[in-house]
Amino acid sequence: MTNKELAKKYNGIIKGGCLVFEGHRGINMDNEKVLPKNTKFNNGGWVSLNGLTTLDPSTKFNNSGWVSLDGLTTLDPNTKFNNSGDVYLNGLTTLDPSTKFNNGGDISLDGLTTLDPSTKFNNSGYVYLNRVCFKDKSWVFKIVNDELSAEEVFAIDNIEHRRLAYEYMDKRKMKELEDFEIIDKGIDEKGKEVEVVSFTVQNMDEPLLFYHCIDSSTDREYYLQTDKKKWKEAKARQFGFVDEVTWVNEW
Repeated sequence: MTNKELAKKYNGIIKGGCLVFEGHRGINMDNEKVLPKNTKFNNGGWVSLNGLTTLDPSTKFNNSGWVSLDGLTTLDPNTKFNNSGDVYLNGLTTLDPSTKFNNGGDISLDGLTTLDPSTKFNNSGYVYLNRVCFKDKSWVFKIVNDELSAEEVFAIDNIEHRRLAYEYMDKRKMKELEDFEIIDKGIDEKGKEVEVVSFTVQNMDEPLLFYHCIDSSTDREYYLQTDKKKWKEAKARQFGFVDEVTWVNEW
């Protein structure tokens, strides 16, 4: 489509030969695969562009709401986000370090597999990785780039952060754990493998016990600290029961 055709379709205007969106409303252009160069979003609401397959870095995001570009798998260098809300880039697997995040909200990056250490997150909110919130953005780099030892991963207090760090971790690192041992294992009521593992971490006199399980509804893998050596008892303890219980179903 030409600039004029897009302006007519989405209530934009043409200024200096550029497609511009203004006014106090959101813009939904999910059906478009490309935008003209120098498109400007100065509107007072959100911008949804989830159908785009490419984004020219000349695009200006100065809108007052969020920007969603979940259909993109890559961003060209020097793309800038100056909107006052969140930025959703959940389809990206890599992120060019020249990308400028000056937005006034959070950044959501669910699909990252690598992250250049020189990337700057200057947004005023948090960074979400696989829907997990990180107030301290330095942890995103450590986790995505698998910089943590297995001992450091299991020393993370936050359960969701620990789970995510384990997902990104090279599982061969488990062998680095002192006295690593599977002390009980089985199949739970949902047909998922479960086990209780034991290992020693620094500054601890006694081995730690973790109940290793897979969530029945999300298939997320968890290591949950426990004081039980039998998996059935460890599972019951996670739900607040003192002794082993019979499970009918779970969601």
